[in-house]
Amino acid sequence: MPLPADPSLVSLREITADTVRAVTRLAVAPDQAGFVAPNAVSLAQALFAPEAGDRAVCCGTQAVGFVLLYDESLRLAPPAEPMVGVWRFMIDARHQGRGIGRAALRQVIEHVQGKRRFKALELSYVPGPGCPEPFYLGLGFRHTGRLDGEEVVLELPLQSQSQSQPQPQVGAPPAAPPGFAVLGIDHLVLRVQNVDRMLGFYVGALGCSVERRNETLGLVQLRAGRSLIDLVPVDGQLGRAGGAAPAAQGRNLDHFCLRVEPLDAVLSRLALHGLETGTAQTRYGADGEGASIYVADPEGNTVELKGPPDG
Repeated sequence: MPLPADPSLVSLREITADTVRAVTRLAVAPDQAGFVAPNAVSLAQALFAPEAGDRAVCCGTQAVGFVLLYDESLRLAPPAEPMVGVWRFMIDARHQGRGIGRAALRQVIEHVQGKRRFKALELSYVPGPGCPEPFYLGLGFRHTGRLDGEEVVLELPLQSQSQSQPQPQVGAPPAAPPGFAVLGIDHLVLRVQNVDRMLGFYVGALGCSVERRNETLGLVQLRAGRSLIDLVPVDGQLGRAGGAAPAAQGRNLDHFCLRVEPLDAVLSRLALHGLETGTAQTRYGADGEGASIYVADPEGNTVELKGPPDG
């Protein structure tokens, strides 16, 4: 497994005469070649687009990736409401799986947000096995329902300078600090009496797919878009801990999981509120293996808080 990179070493740097050859030599894995154009092609296209802004993604002093933005605010006469999008983004195959892409794209988001000119940051991807859709959704991008040719368009809503800042309500709990974000529901865990019948519904009728089975625990994990639905038999190792089978006096929801980032900031926030959490452990979720903790809400519902995937 590749060693994780220190996010503080990741930077976006201007491409110069001294570094352009190194950038053009970067390449994705052969099975990813259909998802992004070669960097040499992207650099050539940027020469003829006044909206283009390119940077090398570096880890320390080494170029390991490339990003190209399409920014209408760079035009000599920009529109009143310019758009901005990630035109190209890649990390060299030798440096994937280390968290570099995530750190770099966060810096892109911060750069765009800092200009306070845009309502959203757009990007698109070529759909197919191994496509980067889960990676982008994990960073908060959402589907727009639009296509750009054969590519699926996503967007990340931004807070522009012209938008008014919401005022806190009197007596309302303090807003979550900007040190972390809830990215969405990672998975739900249902306590079930008949796994086969549930598979007939969720797989046969709704079109979910079986992603993983853990025979020891009696756990079946179903892929539902970017999230998971976990089925736990009530008479199995996990299910027995939840009490009676689903009925008027028994619960069918074991717990639900929120995808958060970064996890350390969430732990600090919970501690300020005097909330106790379980010990962080590596568990499997919609984005893969990663650390998570459990906490109980005021009415006793179990909430799992899951950080970014390992690597």
